[in-house]
Amino acid sequence: MSRMLAFHPLDPVSRAYLVTLCLGFALMVLSLASTPQAAARLGAAVTALAAALCLIDILFESGFTNTAGRAAGLAINPNDAATALVLGAVATYRSVPARYRASFLVLVAAGLVATQSRSGILAMALTGLTMLAIALLERRRAQPASAPRPPTAAQE
Repeated sequence: MSRMLAFHPLDPVSRAYLVTLCLGFALMVLSLASTPQAAARLGAAVTALAAALCLIDILFESGFTNTAGRAAGLAINPNDAATALVLGAVATYRSVPARYRASFLVLVAAGLVATQSRSGILAMALTGLTMLAIALLERRRAQPASAPRPPTAAQE
């Protein structure tokens, strides 16, 4: 009876779940053995790879998924791929070296557009606008106050 269970064929969802569990376990072990910055950079690399796979997916007529005309990379659903790209980009943006941040965002945004997920694109746009507003507020607060003016003749 147990032999039949061990050799039972797996559907694509179960196979993806088992692979994710194995990779998640390996990531936890590696992250415990290294610094948080290294684990975040690994996450950024995985996000960039997922975006590249979404872009490669649109080159094929049938693609890697069942949804025609929409890229999903190795995900089953294009909306799931878009959600993973948005969360990966938001979580790992600060860990990417400064000289690669613009390229990272362009790659992830292109992969996101390839998924044609309206909710994913909207979430990324709102997140980007929020990050831009925060950066502008920080820059405004960091500017030194204007230099004191010399007294005028009326004030003397």
